Amino acid sequence: MNFSNPSHMSVISRVLAAGVVVVLSACAGGNEGERCNPNVPANESECNAGLTCQQPLPCVENYCCPATLSSSSDPHCNGSACGAGSQTDISGDATPGDASGD
Repeated sequence: MNFSNPSHMSVISRVLAAGVVVVLSACAGGNEGERCNPNVPANESECNAGLTCQQPLPCVENYCCPATLSSSSDPHCNGSACGAGSQTDISGDATPGDASGD
């Protein structure tokens, strides 16, 4: 490959720029309603400012949500996106419809 050719340099520059964009976007914090890992230390939060990693009832997964879940319009944070087949009651027992066979 002849790197002195301006068209080759243009292609290389575009590829490198695209790679930088991908890397930087992968490091961005989680937006409201995006899944997150609750086991990450608080000082390394996966969620954007103003959001914390929470497990809203009746969801079985964790999402980046505001402290007051009922104030969220995101269906994962306010619980409306979680299906009945994945619900857990407050005692921690799976509801009917789970796959445990109990």
